Amino acid sequence: WRAEAREVLALAAPRPVLVIAPTRDRYAPVEDVRRVVEASRSVYRLLGRAEALELETPVDINRFSQATQERVFDWLARLPI
Repeated sequence: WRAEAREVLALAAPRPVLVIAPTRDRYAPVEDVRRVVEASRSVYRLLGRAEALELETPVDINRFSQATQERVFDWLARLPI
């Protein structure tokens, strides 16, 4: 999944993307996700939008907790319409 994730994130550039990778996700180790995001960030950097690719790593399992929901809603509210 790692190679495909890099490609998908690169295709999204320069649009804003928020990646949430819980530290206790047993299916996608946070360090692997971090490497994928950093590899994709180079495309964002080339387009002058490195800040548009964000990574959050809450201490949690793979679920959509109330805190994560609030973080996502805040992020969505910042997007230009």
